[in-house]
Amino acid sequence: MEENEINDIKTMLIELGDIAYYNRRRHEEFEDFKKEYNDLIEAEQLKAQVYDGIRVQSSQISDKVSQVAEKYKVLLDKFAEHWEEKDSKYRKLDEAINNLPEELYWIIKDRYIYKKSYRKIARFRYQDASTVYRKEQAAIKLILNNMKLATNATNKGL
Repeated sequence: MEENEINDIKTMLIELGDIAYYNRRRHEEFEDFKKEYNDLIEAEQLKAQVYDGIRVQSSQISDKVSQVAEKYKVLLDKFAEHWEEKDSKYRKLDEAINNLPEELYWIIKDRYIYKKSYRKIARFRYQDASTVYRKEQAAIKLILNNMKLATNATNKGL
């Protein structure tokens, strides 16, 4: 196994962790948006109730709703654009990670997705940091092998 290939996998894992962080942030933005949007809709419904069911156009509410809708569209566009360029590259990596034995899977997740140190992972697993490091290296080699197998299977038409 070439050292360059292992370093490439590590780089991809780091990038995958960054993508996971980005997705968590987008999710938080969506949640903020939903709350803001629901508050506006509720305010519009309350205003309509005040006038005994007569639908009244309120430019102030409409403007706010359209502003929030525009913000939502921008968020969706950013999310879609980001995933278009990253999705194909990381799909195989994600599949290879998911095929790891459970212990190695969680070491990779903790190390690269949740950005935990070797010591923190080791404490949680009641192991030495050096043991976690060795298991991480073994997991990376398995990921590389799984990705090579997936690529070979694709090239052979399986």
